Amino acid sequence: IFQLTTAPHAVLDADFRILLVNDAYCARVGVGRETLVGAHLLELFPGDEERQALVSKAFLTALSGQVASLKELHYAISDPTDPAAPKQDMWWTLDCIPMPPHPTHGPVFLVRVENVTEEVQARGKRDLFASELQHRIGNVLTLVQIIARKTAQSSEDLNAFRATYESRIRALGKTHAFLSGTNWDGM
Repeated sequence: IFQLTTAPHAVLDADFRILLVNDAYCARVGVGRETLVGAHLLELFPGDEERQALVSKAFLTALSGQVASLKELHYAISDPTDPAAPKQDMWWTLDCIPMPPHPTHGPVFLVRVENVTEEVQARGKRDLFASELQHRIGNVLTLVQIIARKTAQSSEDLNAFRATYESRIRALGKTHAFLSGTNWDGM
C-alpha cells in the first residue's frame, strides 16, 4: 500500500535519515530512490536556518508522538529533467506523522509532502488583482466625486445639475468602456 499510494511519503529515523520512500515521493522531488534512501533529509534539501529549524521542530514533534504540519514551506527545486535549468520556486505542505518504533531503527515517523505551488501562486495573483481592482475603483470614485463637485459649482438648479451630471457620468462610462476594450491602438 505504501508503494502504491499516489501521495508522496517517506519514512525517516530519529537522525532524519530516509529509510523508505514511495515512487510518488521520488517523482515529486525529482530524485531517485538510490539517492534518497540513507540520506539525511535536511542535507538533501538544504534551506536557510529558519526553514531548517521549522522542519527540525516538526520532525522532533513527530518523533515525540504528535502529528506536526508545515503549511506552504518555500523551496527552490531543480528541474529533475534538466539539472542545468534554473531552480523553480515551489511551496510544499509537510505532514509529519509518528509511527510505531522500527525493530532495527528505533523511533521513526512518516513524512507526507504535497506540492501546493499552484494554490500559492493562484492566491498571489488573486490578491494582486484584488489590490489593483481596489485601487482602480478608488480612482473612479474619486473622479465621480470631482465630477459631482465641479458640476454643482456650474449648475443653476437641481435639474440642470442632474442633466449635466448624468451626461458626464455617461461620458465617463463610455471612455472607460473604450479604454478597457481592444481599442488601445486607436488611443
